[in-house]
Amino acid sequence: MQERKLDLFKLLDAINKKKITYYRELSEEEQKEFAPVVIMRWLSGTKDDGQIVFLNEIVNPFVTDLYKHKELLYMLMTVCTDGKFKKYAWKKPKGKLLPSMPLSIEVLKTYYNYNTKEASDVIGIFDVNDIIEHAELLGYEKEDITKIKAEFKKLK
Repeated sequence: MQERKLDLFKLLDAINKKKITYYRELSEEEQKEFAPVVIMRWLSGTKDDGQIVFLNEIVNPFVTDLYKHKELLYMLMTVCTDGKFKKYAWKKPKGKLLPSMPLSIEVLKTYYNYNTKEASDVIGIFDVNDIIEHAELLGYEKEDITKIKAEFKKLK
């Protein structure tokens, strides 16, 4: 079993402390593991209403358009914090239950080294572009990419 390289809590701490160069200092493997939508979900798990407003106004509208510019998204996240230590709790996305998405879940399992439950729990915070990007990085074929798109179309 492959060990995860990116330390989520060190990353959250760096964002809280506004260390704008932290992302650049990560290894290439750690940078690949940085998933902006997942980090945003963690950052929204705070009692700081101002931070949630800033995330929704500054980062959220651009996260899908800028998903290939992870360093920029990281820097935008640092703008949303007040520089103080915070405790975070995972916020499950609200909404309808997701239909079966076996291929998309498999992508998350492989990319993040999740088990099936972990991948199923977080699939709702990813959009089709995130899953496709991960699938392409993992070497999935065009046929599988088409199936992933079909899984997301069932959500609409």
